[in-house]
Amino acid sequence: MKQVLFTLIIAVVVFVSCESKKSLTGTGSILDSANILTEREEDSLFFLIQELSNHTGPQVAIVTIDTLRGEKMEDYSLRTAEKMRIGRKTFDDGILITVAVKNKQMRIEVGRGLEKIIKDEVANKIIIFDIAPRFKTGDFFGGLRIAVVKMTTLIENDKKLIGN
Repeated sequence: MKQVLFTLIIAVVVFVSCESKKSLTGTGSILDSANILTEREEDSLFFLIQELSNHTGPQVAIVTIDTLRGEKMEDYSLRTAEKMRIGRKTFDDGILITVAVKNKQMRIEVGRGLEKIIKDEVANKIIIFDIAPRFKTGDFFGGLRIAVVKMTTLIENDKKLIGN
């Protein structure tokens, strides 16, 4: 009986730790519904996201879907960001990267607490010059990775502006 209970506890712990990065809330998450990333790539992105959250505070989430099914990207992305509650409540410092693969659309939602650091124009430039060229060659991981790295660098360089 003890062995069965121990095995069950281990199974639950492993399941929870594996699924935590796919959760819809928390310190950062990756929900790759479009299956454009390997498990190793997800782990690598999740590590970068966690490093930012642990060292500076802002939280990043990445959501990929196959299609928007007729919904506008802005509407889908805003609704998803609100549902996920990314970022610390007192700072509103969350970022959501949304990718609709078949629609060939991307969006970066930036919480108000980071708007002085990552303005809409900056987010759009990251999409146009960093993400899109890599996505065109099928390098989804490379596009998402460079986006997270660039935004992390911007935040780290101006962290005194978080929440202002």
